[in-house]
Amino acid sequence: MVRPKPLLKGLHANIEMKPIKAALAGLAILNIFASGTRAAITTIYQHNFSGPGGENLNGRQFDSATGTHGSTLGATWLANERFKADGSTVSAIGSSSAYVPFSPLDGYIYTISMDMAVTGYTGNSRTVMSLLSTAGSPNVTSDFTTANNYATIGRRASSYTDAGESLNYLTWGGAGTANASHSHESFSGSWNLSIVLNTSVPGAWTYQLLGTSISGLNESSAIFTLPSAVSLGHIMINNHHEMAAALDNFTVTAEAVPEPRIPLLSSLFLGAVLLSRQRRFR
Repeated sequence: MVRPKPLLKGLHANIEMKPIKAALAGLAILNIFASGTRAAITTIYQHNFSGPGGENLNGRQFDSATGTHGSTLGATWLANERFKADGSTVSAIGSSSAYVPFSPLDGYIYTISMDMAVTGYTGNSRTVMSLLSTAGSPNVTSDFTTANNYATIGRRASSYTDAGESLNYLTWGGAGTANASHSHESFSGSWNLSIVLNTSVPGAWTYQLLGTSISGLNESSAIFTLPSAVSLGHIMINNHHEMAAALDNFTVTAEAVPEPRIPLLSSLFLGAVLLSRQRRFR
């Protein structure tokens, strides 16, 4: 009885499999290393607003402030007295603001996130979060509608619908009040508001505004480019006129943007091994 020849016997005469296995093992190690780089996310600020409601937010330390990636070690809130330690804001005529020191660096994707629920409002009032350039000085009684604010996102009460006054999910993509966008939603419910700042390209930073409601609504803005001359110095939270809000889960993370050399090295590694085997058996 003649047994069939192994399928790979002819190939085995020209190519040894051990170097190929070694190359694949090396490729796997490099890919693991690359994956680890992509997962490098650091929380640089975190605050849960767990203080007493009768006390002011001003001067309170963040629950966590690492002092890395553009944050300030041991930072404290700079805030108007209308911002309270439990995350509530007091409804009153005029503007009030709170500030977080923030000087982002090249090479990261920053996500600035906060939960916001509106507990009461009158017409044309708002509570928003934005980025303040170093050209603007923090002022706890100032509004955000200056040329020094970018990436503004929040909630606004206004009369943009025929039905009368309503509550809006609000974004302003450009400086001050440029590129405004309003999305109507019901009064009740909390929203998670996020500013995603991408600094991976020096001199060409971009940002996107994202909103997710507790009821499952999802909003995302276009991607805007920050002018190259702008240098950022703070995160600003602004409460304008008679809106009462509840703030929670303020978080800033920094994700290192991986360099493309790791996948390239893995491809070159495998290619070099295969080329050397081909030349050996010519």
